Amino acid sequence: MRQYWKMISDFNKLWSGQTTSAIGNAVTRFALPTVAIFTIHATPLQIGEISALGMLPFPILGMLVGVLADRFPVGSSSLPPMPCALRPY
Repeated sequence: MRQYWKMISDFNKLWSGQTTSAIGNAVTRFALPTVAIFTIHATPLQIGEISALGMLPFPILGMLVGVLADRFPVGSSSLPPMPCALRPY
């Protein structure tokens, strides 16, 4: 029974961390254009450009990291699993 409560505790830590991250992302998506509007009086085109530039690193870095990951053996480039997934319950 003690292992069950430990497992629930680990899940709650993961869930609260993911929730905090999602809220932070949502606030950033709202706050960045709002600050741009009020500080530099940005136009709708500039707000679109700011939003697009915020997403630009993902495809560019994704391609570069993909090329680098293909040059190494599969086991050496994979991330280690989360510690809570390693423990048998």
